[in-house]
Amino acid sequence: MTFEKVKSAIEKISAEIIQIEENDLDDIKDVELQEDHIRKLIFEYCKSQKYDIEGFPFVQLKKVEDREPGYDEDYLTWERMDYYIQRLALEKEDVFELCRIDYQRYFSGLDSQEVRDLIKDVVAMAEKENLQFDLSEEEIAEATRVVSLNKPRWPG
Repeated sequence: MTFEKVKSAIEKISAEIIQIEENDLDDIKDVELQEDHIRKLIFEYCKSQKYDIEGFPFVQLKKVEDREPGYDEDYLTWERMDYYIQRLALEKEDVFELCRIDYQRYFSGLDSQEVRDLIKDVVAMAEKENLQFDLSEEEIAEATRVVSLNKPRWPG
């Protein structure tokens, strides 16, 4: 997955989203699906470049693969993916450029520094909400409890 291919795909999808929004506001689901596609493209690009933040996503995806408690198919949330991408955008110029293209759809006319400041604000809000890549002990305990409640009991 090359930078140019991802950049081109994001530009195309962004143009499609703008067209959907201009023509029919009832197609919000289409817009959400397209936005999700952009996020996944950037996420997969970052993974292909082996970019990590504190081991994320590689350590956690290994935990999902190993079926560790709490690390299931629902672990990789929109919030975690977005936080990872935004943090990388502050460190990696190529990721910043992909995010800048995506942000231009919402905030046309911003220069690069203004986009950086906006990304810093998004990261600060996530950190204020205590968003973490790893599950907390409480989340793992809850997942373990739910799994044990759902286990079938054998007669006898």
